[in-house]
Amino acid sequence: MARTKQTARRTAPSNASDDSGAADGRLAKFKNAFAKDGAISEFVWKWRCKLFGNANAGSDEDSADEDEVGGDPVSKIMYEGPDSSTWNYNWVDYPPKQISKATAREHGRVAIKVFKVKDHEKQCISGRLPLKYHSIEVQNLAVVSALAPIFKKQDYHISETESATFNAPFHVLYFCQDEIKQLHNGLAKDDILAPYLKLFVDSMDSVLKDMHTKLDNLGSSGLISFATIWTLFPRGTTVYSTDLESEFLGKVTKADYVTTSTGESFLQIGVKVLRFNGESFVWATKMLRLNSFSGNKPIKQLRHYPIGYHSNIATVYDRLQSRGKMMLDLQGLQYRCYNNVALYWQDSKSVSKHNVEGRILIDVSGYQKYQDDDLHRNSRRKSSKRRNEDEDDLEDWGVGAWDDSDSDSDAESVNPFSDTSSATSYDSDALGPDRDQPEKRTLRKQITESQCQRNKDMMLRRKDDLPFLYGLVGGYALKTKLWVEFYIEDIEPLVWNDTAYSHLVYDEQQKDLILSFVQHHSFANVTPAAAPALPDTTPSDSSSTANDDADASTPKRTLAPIEDVIVGKGQGLVILLSGPPGTGKTLMAEAVADRTHRPLVYLQAEDLGTHAGELGTRLKRLLTMAAEWNAVVLLDEADVFMAERDPNNIHRNELVSIFLRELEYFRGILFLTTNLYQTIDPAFRSRVSLHLLFASLPRDARRKVWHNFLSRLAPQSLAPASGEASASAQDAEVVRDGAAPTLSEADLDEIGLWQLNGREIKNAVKMVRTWCDHKGYAMTLDRLESGIRVTNPCATKSAEVDHDLYE
Repeated sequence: MARTKQTARRTAPSNASDDSGAADGRLAKFKNAFAKDGAISEFVWKWRCKLFGNANAGSDEDSADEDEVGGDPVSKIMYEGPDSSTWNYNWVDYPPKQISKATAREHGRVAIKVFKVKDHEKQCISGRLPLKYHSIEVQNLAVVSALAPIFKKQDYHISETESATFNAPFHVLYFCQDEIKQLHNGLAKDDILAPYLKLFVDSMDSVLKDMHTKLDNLGSSGLISFATIWTLFPRGTTVYSTDLESEFLGKVTKADYVTTSTGESFLQIGVKVLRFNGESFVWATKMLRLNSFSGNKPIKQLRHYPIGYHSNIATVYDRLQSRGKMMLDLQGLQYRCYNNVALYWQDSKSVSKHNVEGRILIDVSGYQKYQDDDLHRNSRRKSSKRRNEDEDDLEDWGVGAWDDSDSDSDAESVNPFSDTSSATSYDSDALGPDRDQPEKRTLRKQITESQCQRNKDMMLRRKDDLPFLYGLVGGYALKTKLWVEFYIEDIEPLVWNDTAYSHLVYDEQQKDLILSFVQHHSFANVTPAAAPALPDTTPSDSSSTANDDADASTPKRTLAPIEDVIVGKGQGLVILLSGPPGTGKTLMAEAVADRTHRPLVYLQAEDLGTHAGELGTRLKRLLTMAAEWNAVVLLDEADVFMAERDPNNIHRNELVSIFLRELEYFRGILFLTTNLYQTIDPAFRSRVSLHLLFASLPRDARRKVWHNFLSRLAPQSLAPASGEASASAQDAEVVRDGAAPTLSEADLDEIGLWQLNGREIKNAVKMVRTWCDHKGYAMTLDRLESGIRVTNPCATKSAEVDHDLYE
């Protein structure tokens, strides 16, 4: 028992020691647990904040006094430490372990380095990933110097004084491999460069081996994958494209993969195309886009692909060369007809389609000037709308019903052309005139006919470049009032309506007076540099008066304009046409414009707006464009802008004042029509150059109008419509099948008794002709009178002399 107690006493210190060791072990384990990644510091900091608060939160290390911060003239280099990442660096004050100098010298002596990385896109087998080529680094400067001129052809530039690195997928090596091999094969065996270049060729073949295998397998079937699609577009390749539903050819400048912030990938192809910039034909850059796709795709189904894959290359070149020749005749300002879809850029990223019918103006320099203003304005509006999502959009800037951005997965998403160095800058008329200073308005200059001919001759000598002329041209749609791009192949010549002037029933002397003023105005009041190159000849016809013939034989004299006291004011020709409806006011402006071969800009109040802010901007813009085109402006039913001002109607007074101000500085030709002459503001009457009064049509005038409309009708076919019985003999007298409908002199005298205006006569003739053609009837006096009673039941028939309401 005693020995047991002694043993116990002897072993007791040992047990205490064990307990102490166990405690130390637990403490060490505790410290190690918290010491990982600095957790012990975080642990201490957390409890300090709980015990003492965090009012003076700062580092748990002793920090220097404010006076001592930066006080030591010592610099310290910090290094990226362990467990660091690109988004969260762990800085330490000691450098990582580096390779030895001997190893560094060994790496530096090799001519070529090939780097491989794990391929995470492939399957991992037994915990091991296959390797893929990452990059090639050429350290031998002799090889770099030999390769530099070859890569330069692909617009890839390397310095000959330092090593060159090529990264996967090795675009430039793929496109230049044949020329590099030719360089190697052309070296003599004893050339000092030969072994180094052979080494590079072998390395290049190794990294491109998998690519060649893929392309060989796909090429035999005419397929391509998105991963290898870039191989179709080496620099200088001719690409066939149907972008924006217009086929064209372009020369590749670059092709790169692009990944957006949303993770969307696509191939962006830069191509050069020829386009007219308002002065000359230049090469411009257009960006094409091929969206990513899964699997393989036939090359011919791509929206853009090399012309060599096309099944009928010669036909494409011939077709595009013919279209290019058409473009040579669309330089400068050209008045044409169009009947198809045109493209309107709402902003730099979205385009809409608009149906355009009728007359258009091809004006590339005007498109560049005014469409750029539209793009900037619409962009500002969209930005403002994004900032104020709850605000209503009160203005309509012509967004079309068809949006091309969603019509095809490969559709162009950005405004295609980049700015060119030869772009012409113009004086801006964005700001209103200074009321205290005379306004200076400079009209945009048009390219001259001699410049157009020089450009045409130059392009005809470069026939190989004609197919590369772009298929769209900018201009103005007169009906929709939009600057759009037209498809060149759908632009047609304009046929002038020279007979409309002779069919206008009005006093011949006054007609001739108006015609003479309009013919003369552009030469008298517009400087030659600003006058567009539009034809100004008056074609002869059988209905021309003796005065017309005399004018044609008399040399035209250029009269010096009578300047206002303030330079630039009062140089416009403002013609007021007043009278009842249907008396020929609108026809007068249209007939004069066609007779003088000038564009007609037809405006109504809705085109200008009835808000003071938009009226001034739109009116100034439209009048400036019309003056640049040497066009005739017709503002139909302009009563709202010319009405006499009322002290109790401030809003209308503001509209009238704005209109008066713009009219004062307008230099072109303006026709104004109104039915309410008595209500016109006196200030407007004083600014009118000529005033023509249109009275209600007298009997002789109505007879002539009936004769004019009937004589213009096409020959009548008396075959009845399907399912209808033919006209019986007792229905009416029948004219020969295929003859023009005519009435006797007595019939014309009789139908002239109906008190109708010109518009009502036109409507009656139109309706009766449709009825007769459908039934197979001849147009007779009885049927025309029946048509009058249906189209205008309130019309009266009287032989009395008409009273002029305006007298």
